[in-house]
Formats: sequence, C-alpha cells, structure tokens
Amino acid sequence: MIKKIIIIITAIDFIFILINGFTLFGVIALILLVASFIGIQFFEKGFNGKMPQFCLGVSIVALLLGTILGNPSTLVFSDATDIDQEILEEYYEKNHIPDAKTIAQIENLIENEKYDEAKNIINKLPYCNEKIKLQGKLLLAQDDNYNAGNTLSQIKNKDKESYEMLLRARLFQYKGKVNNTICDIAQDAAYDYPFEPYFMYMAGYTCYETDKYIQAAYYLGKTLEMEPDNPYANYYYALTAYVLGDTDQSLEYLDYALKCAKNEGGYEELIDSISEYKTLIKEGKE
Repeated sequence: MIKKIIIIITAIDFIFILINGFTLFGVIALILLVASFIGIQFFEKGFNGKMPQFCLGVSIVALLLGTILGNPSTLVFSDATDIDQEILEEYYEKNHIPDAKTIAQIENLIENEKYDEAKNIINKLPYCNEKIKLQGKLLLAQDDNYNAGNTLSQIKNKDKESYEMLLRARLFQYKGKVNNTICDIAQDAAYDYPFEPYFMYMAGYTCYETDKYIQAAYYLGKTLEMEPDNPYANYYYALTAYVLGDTDQSLEYLDYALKCAKNEGGYEELIDSISEYKTLIKEGKE
C-alpha cells in the first residue's frame, strides 16, 4: 500500500515539474521520491521494519519541497525580474532614445540624399521604435520598398507616420496592386486611428479591391462622414453599392463624385472612370 502511495506522490511531483519546468527543488524532490521507492523495494525490512514508514515520510516532505520551493512564481523569480528591470533602466539611461534634434538631422540628411551619413547616425542609435522608423524612411527614400516594408512592420505600436510609410512601402512593393497584406495593414491603421479619414479611406479602398464589400461599405461610409466631398471615397462607395445590388445609390454617388472631382480639379482620370462606369451601370440597368 505504501509503495502505491509513493508512486502516486512521484507522479504528482513529476506533473508539477512538467508544469513549472525542471527547477532545482523539483528535481531534488523527484530524486528523493525515486530513492524512497528503491528503499522500500530493496530494503523493506531496514530500520527494524520501519523503512516503509520512513520512506513515506521522506516522500511527503519531498513533495512539499518540490511543490513550494520548485514553483517558478516564488519571490526568487520576482527578485530576478526586478534586477532585469534595473538593468534595462540603466541601459536606457546610458543609451537615450534619439531627441528631436537628432531625428531632424537624420531626416534632413535623407531629404538631401546623403544616405550614407544618415545610415551611420541611425546605426549608432539604441534599438527603439524611432530607430526602426528612421531606417524605414531611409529605405523608402532609396526606393527599397521591400526592405522598408519589412522594417516598418517590426514597429509594434505604430503611429500615424509609421502606418502611412508602411502602406506606401507595400503599395510600391506590389506596384499598386492591392492584396490581403495591404488590406490588413489599412484596417489596423483604421482601427488604431478611427478619426483619420485617410486611414478609413484606405481601409475601404483596399477592402473593395480584395472583394470584402461589406467592410468596404462600412469604412467608406465612415470616410464620407468625415469628408463628404472626397471624390475617391464617393467613387468607391458608389462601386461598392453597385456590387451590393443598390444601382440607384451607386449612380447617385457617382454623380456626386463627378461633381466633387470637377469642383476640385486635377482629377481627369477619375472623371473618365466615373463617366465610363456610369455608362456601364445605366446599360446594365436597362
């Protein structure tokens, strides 16, 4: 009976080790448990017949030690976390995130096509979002859209400029052809900045181009709430309405898109497209 109890205790300790990892006390407890089982198996009559009870006591103590001291959430690990935080803070004290003057200097070098000088300064900066953004900006200026996109995508908490550059990089990378990758970026930007008409429009436009028409109608509708006279937003909202089966609304928004485009000027290609779609929709309606 005692053998079975020790086997059960050993199994419980082993499960704790699997959950918590092979901690020092957990392994020591497992060794003691195995030793207790061997002690009963080969030396059951030892200690004047008290060997089973002795081994059972060792097993219970070992399980308690393994459970309590072998738990990675004990204070020892909290202390280690505090030390890591101190090291991190000390690192940032010695390696300051670039200030506005340094950033302006790098951006000025990029603008004046002094790419090597800009790269040298960027390389000396500590790892941070601002460094990644400057690297992406430099790569974009050099028309290296593929690496610019991969670099900018590493920024976890993107600001508006980071999203704008990432969308630009991906669109140039795929030569203006929208895919699901670009659509996902645009929707993330719209989610993070719901009051930015540009991001809402890009989310709607890219959803339309990737056949996500319900989402496109939502984003384009939100864009028009903020920018009712946006020619492109009206245009793509009209196309979306047509795909979703509302021909009359489609023609209404195409007419308004045409009016907005003519009022603002410089939208010759869009005006041609509107006229072409209006003709096709009216012919289809008839």
